[in-house]
Amino acid sequence: MTPKNGCVFAPAGADCREVSSAQTGETVFISYDPGKMLSQAQSVSNGSLRELCFASDLIDPAIGALAQEMRRYFLSGRVEGEAYMEHLVSCIELRLIASMTGRSMSVGRENERISKHEFDAARAAIEDRLEGPISVTDLALYSGMATTRFAKAFRNTAGISVYQYILDRRIARATNLLVSQSDSLADIAYACGFSSQAHMTTVFGKKLGVTPGQYRPDSTG
Repeated sequence: MTPKNGCVFAPAGADCREVSSAQTGETVFISYDPGKMLSQAQSVSNGSLRELCFASDLIDPAIGALAQEMRRYFLSGRVEGEAYMEHLVSCIELRLIASMTGRSMSVGRENERISKHEFDAARAAIEDRLEGPISVTDLALYSGMATTRFAKAFRNTAGISVYQYILDRRIARATNLLVSQSDSLADIAYACGFSSQAHMTTVFGKKLGVTPGQYRPDSTG
């Protein structure tokens, strides 16, 4: 049985119907590909991990919080592309791998960066795909790294996460279009990869403190 608001990690295709919560609350089920997960773990742990060995009684508040954020994301109906979800998954993977090896995954790679060529290639790919969904897994192909390792190396290089970088680029494109184009706010939102005009408005409020309409020149608000 899982604790209140706990998580269950199970191989893809596993039957989890018999799993129940020990207390009143909700359980988040996360399905994973064993082969892919092991490959990620070996990449991050320098090959020291030979097999997946989840602790059945693992108590990690950070994993619980990340899993609950994944749940909120799905239930919200938002469509922000794959980058944000992969960011959450990468964080969970790092926590799980750390629990298997008994050490922090930052050891030995806390300052790892991607090369300038790889970074420029990833940035160019982001710009090319900005109006649609962007996968961190696809971006990782430019470095030859596993997704989790690439995400960490990208953060070390750019100073922010891949997800945050993509969001910042969407905002930058939107502000440029708001000033230079007369397209509707909805059209600009979609052209910049936002799921809707409302989504763009929310992001503008959090990041810039104004709405897209207020940002536009000669706007009356």
